[in-house]
Amino acid sequence: MDPNELANKAEQERLARLEKLKELVEKANNQPSVEIPFTQPDEDLGLEGIDFSTNADPDKSHQIYYQIQNILKNNLPKGSDSATKELRAIIREEKNIFLNRGKFKNAYGIRGSDGRMTFIEPFLSEALQISLNWVANGAQPFDLYQSFLDRNTELGYYN
Repeated sequence: MDPNELANKAEQERLARLEKLKELVEKANNQPSVEIPFTQPDEDLGLEGIDFSTNADPDKSHQIYYQIQNILKNNLPKGSDSATKELRAIIREEKNIFLNRGKFKNAYGIRGSDGRMTFIEPFLSEALQISLNWVANGAQPFDLYQSFLDRNTELGYYN
């Protein structure tokens, strides 16, 4: 295949993923949901004392990773139907691609990298900031997916 065909194919795959995500968001939005208030900035997020300039600190990395997980758990649509579960899985996968510096799962579902132990700067701190901004701006699932997808594309993970 020539480079133009490869670029076209990659763009078609990206558009297909976006279309599928759009359908899942529409299905999830039709599900009854529970309103969970976002923690106010003056409340304790459990992040005090974390030095975000530290590049490798497994304990801090682990703590920040699970703060991000809790933000997603509390603000992504809830439900046991397959569309809602798939929506959450797609968004979490995009986040994990970012945290694992572009490592995708192989055919066996193995990534070969652990996002809980990634570098605080720039990955965990940026993922935390993306997640907090997402909640502050209305917590629409597609917006979070798009934020991580855009960042992954900027970093060349989809080339």
